[in-house]
Amino acid sequence: MALTTHYFRRGAPVQIAQLVSTGELEAGHSVRARMKPYTPETPDEMPGDGVANVSPAFTSQIVAGTPQSIVHTLSAADSAQVPAGKYIFDTSILLDGVVISTSAPEMIVMQNSASAVVA
Repeated sequence: MALTTHYFRRGAPVQIAQLVSTGELEAGHSVRARMKPYTPETPDEMPGDGVANVSPAFTSQIVAGTPQSIVHTLSAADSAQVPAGKYIFDTSILLDGVVISTSAPEMIVMQNSASAVVA
């Protein structure tokens, strides 16, 4: 299964938008975005809980509309802290802290940029 792949430059803002396909999000719902290092052993899967999430974390916002969407963001300063490489990304929708839906995994490729100022 080929993953949807997003390419970003370190030191530039990162934004990923996803449509909500599980009905409307209301009070009690929250969103969790995870990004973990890509592992060739399980190329189409999110690594398990034993693998730490990449830091800094995405901020996620539920955007009203029909359909609703979720926008995940890393600032330019935050993306500069993420090492160049391949990562697996997914989104979970939680109701009162319990996961009720998780998106299919997607790949993020963070690339170095000759023009970006990175730490």
